[in-house]
Amino acid sequence: MRKYQSMVLPLLAWVLLLTVAACDKDDEEVMGKIAPSASGTFVDERDGHEYRWVRYGSLDWMADNFSYDLKNEQRCLVYLNAEDYQYNRASTKNLAKYGRLYNLPGALEACPEGWRVPTDADWQNLECCLGMSPDEAAKMDWRGNIAHRMFSLEDDPCDLNLRLGGYWTTNINMSRSPYRMMGLFGYYWSSSLDEQKEGMYYLYRKFAYNRNEVCRQSIESEKVKLYVRYVRDAH
Repeated sequence: MRKYQSMVLPLLAWVLLLTVAACDKDDEEVMGKIAPSASGTFVDERDGHEYRWVRYGSLDWMADNFSYDLKNEQRCLVYLNAEDYQYNRASTKNLAKYGRLYNLPGALEACPEGWRVPTDADWQNLECCLGMSPDEAAKMDWRGNIAHRMFSLEDDPCDLNLRLGGYWTTNINMSRSPYRMMGLFGYYWSSSLDEQKEGMYYLYRKFAYNRNEVCRQSIESEKVKLYVRYVRDAH
């Protein structure tokens, strides 16, 4: 009996070790980050600002929110916290971290040479590179399970580094600021019209601090200011 136990116990320990390793591998595949195939920096010659970029699939994606100043508040703004909105509308305290908010015409105007506003198809391809299925990527509203591979929190950064910087809206009243949802949601333009709606509704992406899905919706391009991440074809 003792001889039998001396043979079985090491075997059981080995099986348990393999099982734990397999579970760890599965968890890593589900929750782990996916590294870009290349990365680098780009300098906007107009103002000398440097932006990081990362490569997924056949595109380079900027890894910082764009911040070029069009000097036109109808087209771009820096997010103002409630106190600054009331007392200091010239504040730029959120510029370094979050960049500028643009309406879509402003995002198209601010685009540096060699780059472009991503299409909805570009966003879908990125989502598929990061683990979303093509069927899920083509759906509207919240889908997939990959947001942790796209946006950064203070204690959980990622290579693409999308930020939860809120948005600006024309839909306001006297008691509420037009700057909304910083730290809770992040909103990013695409250049693609929503063909399911009449009018100038453009598709965008939304991220939430407490969800791992990515939201695909559309909105009238002149009524909000969102953030932008430009793309270019990989060299």
